[in-house]
Amino acid sequence: MSRPPRPGLNAQHGAGLISLMVGIVISMLIMLAMMTLYRDSIHATLGAGQDAASDSQRAAGLLAAQIHLQTAGFGLSAPVLDTDLIVLANATLDSKTSRLSGSAAAAGVEGNAIVWSFDTRVGTGVQCSGLYAPAGGGLQRLLPAPCTGSTQWADTIWSTSALVSDARAVTVSAAPTDTTGCQPFGLATNGGVIVTLKSTHSTVAQSSTSTPSNPPGLPIEITVCLTNFAVPAA
Repeated sequence: MSRPPRPGLNAQHGAGLISLMVGIVISMLIMLAMMTLYRDSIHATLGAGQDAASDSQRAAGLLAAQIHLQTAGFGLSAPVLDTDLIVLANATLDSKTSRLSGSAAAAGVEGNAIVWSFDTRVGTGVQCSGLYAPAGGGLQRLLPAPCTGSTQWADTIWSTSALVSDARAVTVSAAPTDTTGCQPFGLATNGGVIVTLKSTHSTVAQSSTSTPSNPPGLPIEITVCLTNFAVPAA
């Protein structure tokens, strides 16, 4: 006659309730970490894409500004810096009157607007055009308008079109070259005035010193050689 099995000899062994709870907690922590990593990756990817798009749009806008600047002084007999090409400091464009206000800046001093005169048909009528960087950022083109000369910039009725439409500031300055002049695009003709446009890239991480009015970013500096202005005499 066989003996009955002793209690506990054939007892089943496995995970207890405590070990199951510990495993669930560890799994939840791993899932949370993975979700956080995924969220950060998506955020970084979207941010980089937005920054790249913003930088490409800014580059295209500044390139268009360079092309517009080449009309400065065209068709005028002897265009002069500070008369036919004027940089404005603290410029504002009144939304009601469409007129500029501000003060003329000395050669080499940075401003936020520049106006110039030209005569595309040579002798049939002077027009004025320009670039304007609002205090809130971006860059606008001041479309050609009839005028008697750049010195009448405050009396000219301006229409605008956007070249750069973000919150990053753009500054502009103009200065005469030395007696050797400058050569745009490798051309043999020397120019007598250099216009400098400055802005910033957006693809740099936020820093502790950055503010909405002073955003982070590597600087962009573009120089434009104007051949319609005579090289200073030796």
